[in-house]
Amino acid sequence: MLTEHLYPFLKLLHLSSLIFWLGPSLGAWWMLRLGNRQFGEPGLTSQFLYLMFFRLVQVEHIAFASLLCSGLGMALFTHGLAQHWLLLKLILLTLIVLPIEIVDIWFGNFRLPQLFKQRHPVRPYSRQEQHVLLMYHQRFVPLALLLLPPTLLVMFWLAISKPLLL
Repeated sequence: MLTEHLYPFLKLLHLSSLIFWLGPSLGAWWMLRLGNRQFGEPGLTSQFLYLMFFRLVQVEHIAFASLLCSGLGMALFTHGLAQHWLLLKLILLTLIVLPIEIVDIWFGNFRLPQLFKQRHPVRPYSRQEQHVLLMYHQRFVPLALLLLPPTLLVMFWLAISKPLLL
């Protein structure tokens, strides 16, 4: 009886978490990049944009944890781990999405906030600061934008169609 009421809640939580995971991650990064192009970097505006970015990244990472927990809960309640489509989805999650998200958590919650924690907004970036920003914006994010969309489309297709895989 409890599972009859719990499963729809988990499904709603899963879909809501998906929206809060994808929305802030893309929206906050685009806001940051466009704002910094428009107003220049470093500066008071870029400092403010980075601080707002870090807040939205926290929402994204909490949503990702909720997405994982609700997905695991649904799988356990429906014995989904015996279904091949779900195993394929979990393989994609483990090999592609999870490593990207771990790096994003490190950058977004630790490395970048630490860089901006006590810096004066108009002081030019040091070589080390430039290196960290380059690694994030020009190495990590383009790689994530290349890998995540096709992976997530396949994962969405698996979740919606639930194909019988042998």
